[in-house]
Amino acid sequence: MTKKLLITAAVLAALAAAGYLFGGPVSRRISAWLHPADDDPVPTLSLQPREYRVVVPAQGTLTGLDTVPINTPSPRSRSRWSLKIAWLVPEGTLLPAGGTLVRFDRSEAALALEQNRNTVAGYDHRLDKNSQDARTDTRLVELDQTGADQEYAFAQRQIRKDEDIFSRWEIQESIMNAALAQYRKGVLARKGELRGTLNQADQKILGIERDRAQAEVQSAEEILSSLEIRAPVPGVVIYRESWFHRLEVGGEVWPGQPLIDIASLSSFKGKIQVAEASIAGVKEGAPVGVRIASLPDQAFTGRVVKVARVAEQIVDEDPRKYFECEIALDVPADVLPRLKPGLRLTAEIETARQAGAFVVPKCAVIKKDNRFLVYVRDARNGYRERLVTIVDSDHGFFVLDGVRDGDVIALRHPYEKQQLHLPDFNAATTMTTGRRFIVIG
Repeated sequence: MTKKLLITAAVLAALAAAGYLFGGPVSRRISAWLHPADDDPVPTLSLQPREYRVVVPAQGTLTGLDTVPINTPSPRSRSRWSLKIAWLVPEGTLLPAGGTLVRFDRSEAALALEQNRNTVAGYDHRLDKNSQDARTDTRLVELDQTGADQEYAFAQRQIRKDEDIFSRWEIQESIMNAALAQYRKGVLARKGELRGTLNQADQKILGIERDRAQAEVQSAEEILSSLEIRAPVPGVVIYRESWFHRLEVGGEVWPGQPLIDIASLSSFKGKIQVAEASIAGVKEGAPVGVRIASLPDQAFTGRVVKVARVAEQIVDEDPRKYFECEIALDVPADVLPRLKPGLRLTAEIETARQAGAFVVPKCAVIKKDNRFLVYVRDARNGYRERLVTIVDSDHGFFVLDGVRDGDVIALRHPYEKQQLHLPDFNAATTMTTGRRFIVIG
């Protein structure tokens, strides 16, 4: 009994000593887990909804002035005649919008219009005559059918039935006359139907021919209405010429043939290369912000006018592929003389814009068991997990759904030591890959 009491007392003494020695550190560890120490503060961010836009960086060069092509007018139907130039604006002329560029000779188009109008009038007369002939034929057939009906009725009344008075020959003859009158009546009815069908077919054929001639009239009228071409935008006139064709007064051109380029003095063209991984969302009409290397203090705006359909490798040393995009820049008149083809530029293509969203650094979002969460500070200055939905996650930023305005989130795990890593110096730069979030508000 005394031995058991001694063992129990020794165990209690050991537990008391352990509590005295380790009770303080354990409580401090639990406290440090719930509330981080002041010597290792957790960076935080107070969330506020802001407007942001997603941009795709790209690089390229200027190519030249933005030009508007002017072609010979093309009618909707295929034209059988060429156009002769009667007057032409001198090359190099600075024209305002609406200024006259070319006047064409009207004689050939006017002659074709008059001929086609006469053709349409001829078909109209033939249609009227065919309608009158059809009505006459219908009236004649009706008269014949009326006579046949009367003959049939008379033959029916003349049938001999009394064998005591009439001979067998007279009886059979009267029956044959009635049958013949009935047959003639049916023939005239079918003849009327056939003539009506033929007249309708003739009307349709003439109508088709008349519509074809009317289409030629509309084409000639369209040519006549467009025999004077005006400039749609202000700019400098540049002739479209080649070794086999010279643009001059008296020369002949064909519908759809390129004639003139109008070089805009307020727009400059450029070509940029967009990485294959960042092409999503880049489309024609997307706004572009541009900076030119030789004009670092000047910012330009523009738009995407064309996107290549196929990605291509630019240099053999770089295995990545790029989509070539053409852009048009809006350039002030005082800056235009300083721009030259070949100048290097950097561009940012805007692919999305959204208001009232939360944008936070990527380090604030933690992935756990295929779920994404952030640590939100509570009223006791502790941190609680909150599940969030990732809307977009390109290039180090997340747009989150699942947090509220005014929430304070930790920018790292509050209960784990921060681990520092050296950057990957072999990774591509932000100017060549990846889209970025730019906060506006």
